Amino acid sequence: MTGGGQRDRETCLAPFYVLAVPLVDQATGEILDRDLVGTLDFVERDADGRLVVVDVKTAARKYSDLQVEASLQLSIYSYATAMNGLADEADLRLRFDVLTTTRQPELHRYWPPRDPAANVRLYRLAAESLAAIETGVFPPRVGWHCQDCPVRSRCWASESP
Repeated sequence: MTGGGQRDRETCLAPFYVLAVPLVDQATGEILDRDLVGTLDFVERDADGRLVVVDVKTAARKYSDLQVEASLQLSIYSYATAMNGLADEADLRLRFDVLTTTRQPELHRYWPPRDPAANVRLYRLAAESLAAIETGVFPPRVGWHCQDCPVRSRCWASESP
C-alpha cells in the first residue's frame, strides 16, 4: 500500500459484484430458460490491466491441487464475467484467496486456469440439475438456506410431517 490507501499494483473495482447472465451451451448455442444469478466476492485489475475475479474463502487447511482445478465456483465466475462483458477469457484471471483457520493462520493464493471446455461442462451440469429438480429427482440438502430456496415448493424435505 502506498500513502492514502491506494494499491501499488492492483486496483480494486468492487467487492461483491452482482451478475445475471443467460446460461448458453457454448457447443450448441442452446439457452436454458433460467439465468445464472450470483455475486462475485471481489473484482480488481492487476498491474497489466487484466480483470482479476477473487473468491475469498476460509478453510481448515490449504487447498489441494484438485480442489483448485475442479472448483465449480471459479468456472461459474469465469463464465459469468465473460457473458456479462466485463472481460473476455484472455483478459480475465481467477484467484482463490484462502485464509487457513489453523493455529497460525496463513493466506494462500491460487491462480487456477480455466478453458472453454469448462463452460460446456458448466452448462451441462446446470441443465441436468434443473431437469432433475423439475422432475423431483434431487437429494435435498437440508439446512439454514432452505428458507430462501427457489425450489422449496417442489422439495419433499420442506413438507411438514
